[in-house]
Amino acid sequence: MSICTSKAQLPTPTLASSSFLSTVPLFLFGGKDFLPKNDESQFAVSIRAPEGTPVEQTELIASRIAREIKPLPEVAYTIVTVGDDERRTPNVASIFVKLVDVPRRDRAQFQLMDRVRTVVLPRFNDLGLRTSVSQVAAISANNDPTIGELI
Repeated sequence: MSICTSKAQLPTPTLASSSFLSTVPLFLFGGKDFLPKNDESQFAVSIRAPEGTPVEQTELIASRIAREIKPLPEVAYTIVTVGDDERRTPNVASIFVKLVDVPRRDRAQFQLMDRVRTVVLPRFNDLGLRTSVSQVAAISANNDPTIGELI
């Protein structure tokens, strides 16, 4: 048996190698999310106050943050919930932020989320909060908040 190394077979390994190597820049410049970003006109701010913070204090902190978010012209309303987890944790709160419809906004949902992260939340750094801003979960297991307040 002889191994044939004709000129017609030579481009195959070269093409395969170049195809494989071209995935590196595509990966670096392309999006890495499994699903495309979708402007759903809503997002959530999660807040965890220091351990031992009573539910009333957590609600006050979350309401203050919601009042800072509400004046953004793209925000329709906010809803604050406290202790809305399985364990009814008194130092955990969330703020649901509903935005006006996309055609009525100058900024996208993700730009507003970044604004809340970089401008609003840093004003509360001295309280020792752990915060996150994220898209609203499509499926939620708990719909019975301890405290809910429309702001």
